[in-house]
Amino acid sequence: MVRNGITYTLQKAKDGYHTLIVHFGDRSIPLHSTYRPSEEGTVFKNRFNPDKYDTLVVLGAGLGYHLSGLIALVDRYRRIIIIEYLKDLEREIAKNPLTSFLFECPAVLFLSGPDPIEAEEALADLIDLESSKGVQLLEHPASVRAFPEYYRMVKATAEKIINRSAGNFITKSRLSRRFFKNAVINLGCFDIHFPFAHLIGTCNGHTVLVAAAGPSLSDNLTKIKDYSLCTFIIAVDSALPVLSAGGIIPDFYVSIDPQPYVFEHLNTDKGTAIPLITLTSHPCAFAPTPGFLSLNTHPVAQFLQEAATLDIGSFHSATGSVAGDALMAALKMGFSRIGLLGFDSAFPRYETYSRSSAYQRRWGIYANDRFSSVESRNFNYIMHASGALMQNGFHTRRSLLSYRNAIDDMLRKEAKRTVCTIAPAGLPLSHAPLCTFEDFMCHCDAQAIQKKILMKSLFAKASTISTHAPLSAITPLLSNEVMQRIVEASFPSGKDSTIDALNFFKKQNYLNC
Repeated sequence: MVRNGITYTLQKAKDGYHTLIVHFGDRSIPLHSTYRPSEEGTVFKNRFNPDKYDTLVVLGAGLGYHLSGLIALVDRYRRIIIIEYLKDLEREIAKNPLTSFLFECPAVLFLSGPDPIEAEEALADLIDLESSKGVQLLEHPASVRAFPEYYRMVKATAEKIINRSAGNFITKSRLSRRFFKNAVINLGCFDIHFPFAHLIGTCNGHTVLVAAAGPSLSDNLTKIKDYSLCTFIIAVDSALPVLSAGGIIPDFYVSIDPQPYVFEHLNTDKGTAIPLITLTSHPCAFAPTPGFLSLNTHPVAQFLQEAATLDIGSFHSATGSVAGDALMAALKMGFSRIGLLGFDSAFPRYETYSRSSAYQRRWGIYANDRFSSVESRNFNYIMHASGALMQNGFHTRRSLLSYRNAIDDMLRKEAKRTVCTIAPAGLPLSHAPLCTFEDFMCHCDAQAIQKKILMKSLFAKASTISTHAPLSAITPLLSNEVMQRIVEASFPSGKDSTIDALNFFKKQNYLNC
């Protein structure tokens, strides 16, 4: 058999079972013992731990002998994912009496011959810490020795997905009560807000600047203001005070944080900026200004979508960051050219955020004294928060690198769109080429965009969420059984008191409308 110029054959071992030999030109590597492959299962067996990890990812299957020790444990796993570089080996595994059980258990999924990108897409759908105890990653040493580069790439991908899932799970667990209460409260705020679906694809042919609050944003305020009439601007909420200090009002701002301190960012001159919000955003983000609502994966949001008469739409990016959601909003709205500002993913110049941001303002006004200046507080925070973690010469945090990797993964699938990173001071994105502000803007029409006319037409064509999901239609669907199901799904691992949450659900006055 042949794959990528590599041949492999089956050979009888001393104990009567077949072993697998991979041939690389004049060199051959056995993936199992040539004497007693049947005994490999006893060596690997002690590494399986379904009580602690009910999801198992195995890199390298070969003929499966090292997995034979799973026979007494396989039913205790929620999911077993086996990734093998060589194709067509599953037929041999299914014929072998020591390993055939792997194909008799529905929990076992065999991925035969996926390239690293295919493996990543599969693992992203299959690994979910919200519904499992934990994930264990095991490597078959002989397979890794034979194909080191392939399994190195797949392992890095798997670890990235596991770490991202763990981070999301921790966030949801820690803030599950806040997410839930925000979603329930916000169900009653739909009279002036519109479905994000009305914005999808409406800005084709236009250019947009997406502004995050990284230190480099403040370096470009003058240029942003100079070009603000011929490009759209989408800001993350933490960038609002920075832009306001430069006399800039964005066209849209994105606010997804469920916590009340988001008011620090929103308590600034937003002018005519249109909010892009999610159902779980803190209620203070549901400002008097009409905005557009996006639905995420929260159970209350999913219930709302089922109750609505049209698709409400979503800019949920699954990156775990507001910057990622702002970029996804720009992509969904159809902008042809997207420039990223303040996407630094690091702490350049020993600064945490842009000057004039709520964080820097807080330190400058309330915590600045002769013994602890703003600069020293930035430095101390960076040394403490990053643990002196360095990447390409910049101090950073693991969470920032995780967000950056997630955004890069998202951009990798958007090859048709022009996305550029404009003059970052930190770590650039791999799939958003670097460019200067002038180079990015030279492709734009020098004439001012009639943004007010476009926005007016969008609102004229749109109808509020309450038109498509009125409370009079929602409340009859909220039986005690439905509310109980939503509450239980809203709290990972049941760590919060679902009874208190259910009582909060029932106490909302509008549920009695």
